[in-house]
Amino acid sequence: MKRLDSMPQRWPISARFIGMKILVILMINTNPIAAQQPTPTLLWQVTGKNIRDTSYLFGTFHEISPSFFIKYPKAMQLLQHADKVVLETKLSGNQLADNTPVSQYDRKKWEQLLKPAQLAIFQQFTARAEDSSYYSMTPVYAALTLNRSYIKSYCETDPDSFNMRMDDFIEQEGQKNNKPIIGLEENQTSILNDISTTTSDSKLYADLVITLMEQMLADATASPVCTLVRQYRQLELDYQLEQPAPPLNADLLHDRNMSWLKQLPSLFARGRCFIAVGIRHLCYNEGLICALRKQGYTVTPVIAKNNL
Repeated sequence: MKRLDSMPQRWPISARFIGMKILVILMINTNPIAAQQPTPTLLWQVTGKNIRDTSYLFGTFHEISPSFFIKYPKAMQLLQHADKVVLETKLSGNQLADNTPVSQYDRKKWEQLLKPAQLAIFQQFTARAEDSSYYSMTPVYAALTLNRSYIKSYCETDPDSFNMRMDDFIEQEGQKNNKPIIGLEENQTSILNDISTTTSDSKLYADLVITLMEQMLADATASPVCTLVRQYRQLELDYQLEQPAPPLNADLLHDRNMSWLKQLPSLFARGRCFIAVGIRHLCYNEGLICALRKQGYTVTPVIAKNNL
């Protein structure tokens, strides 16, 4: 339980906090991504159709330190030579106050939702962490918060001296190089609010909350999310481009991918794009790689000796 004492301070609710739900889904699925046919890259080239200059897709991992991106020289080079940087959302102007909850929950609701044995774990965890604020979180937000803390405390991530997420670093680097920054979405926080207040999967997420609390109390380091972190860092991801996405991905993968696809053609037509979005948005037969191919673009992995 040593690591629980030193869990990282929670980030405020931000636009990019929404990407954590996709990682949470991995822990719900019994069959997480397996690197049976890994593609050793996080970088994909997009050409064809109305593209004047080659553009690139890069799959980010929101919780891995920017130091990992810095060690990916090809990505850094392409970012610096792009005409514009395209992100899920721009960080500026899209942050809620540090103490603003997505929506309010309370102790009574958690007691109604959890079985007695689960409630005992919930109580043990909050007492051990000396943090009763989990009672005021919806199951979705509690799962997101715990998952982020679990990754930072228990999975093999680089020591983080940046105090920012990879996506934020990419935006900052784009600004330093005087690149226009384009957000594919204006306000992701409203999406997270909607999910937190309307999801019909509260019990599913509540069960996940208990699973995460149990793992942290036991200092458990084996989980599908830590496996994904390792595969990402070692470029051993299987993008599963012939497989459908898990059912719970509809709201935050498929629907958002389809919205982004409406914007990308005009961006491609206006110069070289460096598009950095969460790695899960590139996976499965409904991800951006396959969707762009279906629209007639050529999307190929950029695999180089010195990728890392």
